[in-house]
Formats: sequence, structure tokens, C-alpha cells
Amino acid sequence: MQTFSKQKLLVLTLLAPALSGCVVAALGVAAAGAAGVVLYSKNEAVMKYPADLVSTWDATMAAMQAMGYQVDATRRPNETEGRIDVDETKVLVTKIPGDMTQVSVRVGTFRTDDNKRRAKLLLEDIQKRLSK
Repeated sequence: MQTFSKQKLLVLTLLAPALSGCVVAALGVAAAGAAGVVLYSKNEAVMKYPADLVSTWDATMAAMQAMGYQVDATRRPNETEGRIDVDETKVLVTKIPGDMTQVSVRVGTFRTDDNKRRAKLLLEDIQKRLSK
């Protein structure tokens, strides 16, 4: 009987790191679904905003202009999304369920601290403009 208990303890000990990783992953997914949280993965920063597509598009265009990007101010999104490609920066503004919008920003080809910083600055500026 004592051997069986040791086996259980051994199995639980071996599974503990995997189980705790699942809990951390679940918490990360839940946090990423919230508005105002910047998720950065594979050289792309993503943020969700509690705003409609047109308002978010306008805030994105204004933020890009403020950061020195030469964007076509007459360009408009379609019913569900809009794309902006300027130099090495690619932005996708997407309507998502719940009257929310998601903005994905990719700066440059490779993941560098500077590209990450520039993408996050753009997303923060969009958030500030939507909060006014």
C-alpha cells in the first residue's frame, strides 16, 4: 500500500510543472482577451479597444500621422477591416464581436526591442485618442 502512495506522489510531482504551465497559459489567454492589454507575439503587437471600427480607424490614422508616417487620410476601411502599409509598418484594424475593434501592428521584419517599442507606442497613442 505504501508503494502505491509513493507512485501517486511521483506521478503528481512529475505532472505538477505541466499543470502549472496550463494554469499560467489559461490566465494569459484570459488577460489577452481584455481590452487595453497589449499582446506581443511573433513581431506583432495586438490590442483590443471597446470602440467601433470607424472610430478606431480614425484614431489609428491620426496616431500614425502624429508619429510621422505618411498615410493617405482619405483611405477608409471596409465593413469589417482596414489595412495600412507604410514603409516597414503594417497595421490591421479589425472589427470583432462585442462592438470592439482589434488593432495589430507589425513594425519591421524581425523582432527587435525597437520594433516592439514602436508598435506599442502606436497602440498606446490609439488608446489615448479613443479615450478622449
